Amino acid sequence: MSFSELNPAVYTLYFLAVVTPSMFSGNPVISTISLLFSFLYSLAFRQDGKRYAFYLAFFVVYAAVNPIISHNGKTVLFFANDTPITLEAALYGLFAAVMIIAVLLWFSSFSRVMTSDRLLYVTGRLSPKLSLVISMAIRFIPLFGRRRTEARDAARAQGYYLDGNIIDTIRCELHVFSVLVTWSLENGIRTSDSMEARGFGVCRRTSSVRFDFRKSDAAALIFTAALTLPTASALASGELDFSFYPEISYAALSPISVAAYISYAALAAAPCVCEILWRLKWRYLTSKI
Repeated sequence: MSFSELNPAVYTLYFLAVVTPSMFSGNPVISTISLLFSFLYSLAFRQDGKRYAFYLAFFVVYAAVNPIISHNGKTVLFFANDTPITLEAALYGLFAAVMIIAVLLWFSSFSRVMTSDRLLYVTGRLSPKLSLVISMAIRFIPLFGRRRTEARDAARAQGYYLDGNIIDTIRCELHVFSVLVTWSLENGIRTSDSMEARGFGVCRRTSSVRFDFRKSDAAALIFTAALTLPTASALASGELDFSFYPEISYAALSPISVAAYISYAALAAAPCVCEILWRLKWRYLTSKI
């Protein structure tokens, strides 16, 4: 079974378990592991190469800019126009870029799997109104992009973007943005009227899609909990502490930290392994037809 076919609640818990250490641990080893497997997992969705180009450009720019604007750290590498460039600031820029890109890749994969019906299933029982707002926001993001393209094409047909200078471009982009804001407000009002006419909020909400909790979901939940525990214990006990300022310092390697690294790597690699096994099984079955 593909990892994306898990129960939405189980998939959400897994996502939180793998992203939280990467975001808040401050440990470069955890962030590097997270980046590696988030990138491999994103390949399963065949994302646009332009997205990866953006991530690479962001990595280079962030890693280069941080030591220029931040002068913390004791180890001065060199001076640029009387500005000290420190080793700690350079390494922190690399770490922060790795961490941010890893989180963006996880969120990108999560958004591919968690469709609006899955998201409503997870959040609907807690807050139906909040789940509706979130699902509408997810829908409006790609729709907003398509509408922007349509508005720009219509503006070009009307004679905009002809001068080619920056002032004309800014003026035309403001016009397109005004059209998009007007469209969004009108569409929001129509959606609200439609939901009210259909009786939203009058009685308890029902779901059009049912997600059963299967044995595979229980196994995935136990697997996630078992591998999250060592990492959480190591973070709570300070075994994964890492500091860049004022000088690089970190907790000594111990059996607890090694177990945390291994368990987190296994947890982050789980979707990739499942996808590979599922695709191999699918090819084997189709070859027998």
